[in-house]
Amino acid sequence: MMGIFNLAVLFLAMIFVVYTTVKGTVDSAHDGEAWAAKCQKYGCRSAL
Repeated sequence: MMGIFNLAVLFLAMIFVVYTTVKGTVDSAHDGEAWAAKCQKYGCRSAL
């Protein structure tokens, strides 16, 4: 039972990471500003 729950949580976390990465890449390409520069401006923190 807990194995299924753990897989579901892992799956949702992976979707969140992929969505955040793709959205950051697309937004930076649209703005013409590097994603790292934008994160430094607004104070983003990475968990990696």
